[in-house]
Amino acid sequence: MEASEIIRNLIEEINILKQTIEGLNKTIESLNARIARLTEENSGLKERANKNSSNSSKPPSSDGYNKPKPKSLRKKSGRKPGGQETWRAGRP
Repeated sequence: MEASEIIRNLIEEINILKQTIEGLNKTIESLNARIARLTEENSGLKERANKNSSNSSKPPSSDGYNKPKPKSLRKKSGRKPGGQETWRAGRP
């Protein structure tokens, strides 16, 4: 093989590699656009799924079985539960 023939072959391979790189760059750009679109869609769906009747204008009947538990505003007193202890004279 002559040097000029080797150079021509190398130039052809370089051109093929350049085309491959251009194709890969286009693929990467389209995939990045798709990822951005899917990320936006995912965040919208998460936001929608986290809404219920207490944090949106949805009626309570639309909560289904995933109704939020009611939250009591009472504070704990620290006392033991139950009634008054009875005291009986002479008996333990």
